[in-house]
Amino acid sequence: MRLFPLLLILLLAAPAQAQFGPPIPDEVVTWTATVRPPSTAEEMTDTFWPGERAYITLTGEILDGWRVYALDTPGGYPAQLTLAALPEGLVRYSVPGEAEPHDGHDTVLDEAYRYHEGRARIWQGVQVSAEAPPGLRVVTGTLRYAACNDEVCIPPRDLPFEVRLIVAE
Repeated sequence: MRLFPLLLILLLAAPAQAQFGPPIPDEVVTWTATVRPPSTAEEMTDTFWPGERAYITLTGEILDGWRVYALDTPGGYPAQLTLAALPEGLVRYSVPGEAEPHDGHDTVLDEAYRYHEGRARIWQGVQVSAEAPPGLRVVTGTLRYAACNDEVCIPPRDLPFEVRLIVAE
């Protein structure tokens, strides 16, 4: 007889799990921030000469079944890359860019959206001014992004980041 209340509780709890679905992982995207030269997206260096350009690049490894909205998505929550005030000798030379996103359509909201799956790469171009004194520069910023799967979206998250760039002598 004492077993009956326990069984009743377990039976009532089972539909609650099904109603809310599986738990959302803590991190659906793992981001890394790097500095890259414009010559190739895969080559990495942290040293640049005055007059050279560099990309502050954030690369996100996205869990299977999840997607991250693109910078220019017409629907959803577009990603947003913001650099803090740049240190002495660095200037922005481009608007934020990204690897080519996919096109999708949300059937519930009946709207188009652009997204990344598997891997997202978002960058901001900076240039070392011709008069920049040599030495270490620390660039900080924030990436705001939202991720979804076919059942749920996580609210937009702000990811602070920091990269180090050395101006050569």
